Amino acid sequence: MKNETEKTENEKTTEKTAEVGCRKTTEQEREVLEYLNTLRESGATNMFGATPYIIEEFQIGSIESRRLLSLWMNNFNENGNYNEVNI
Repeated sequence: MKNETEKTENEKTTEKTAEVGCRKTTEQEREVLEYLNTLRESGATNMFGATPYIIEEFQIGSIESRRLLSLWMNNFNENGNYNEVNI
């Protein structure tokens, strides 16, 4: 087993992800998370106020919209790669 100084950055990141835990996103989650990146880039709203935008765009309830917004905030990625998220 390698000691900490011998580990590559990729190995360290993989270990950290395993500690935190991650899972694959659903198709709807990916769509909403990508939409939130676009919304952020547009500057239309402060992202803390994005729930109504999600509700209107995806026709989903406020509880699910807030969950998805929280998921985005905890996993924000400028590149829009949301195939997996930290849990």
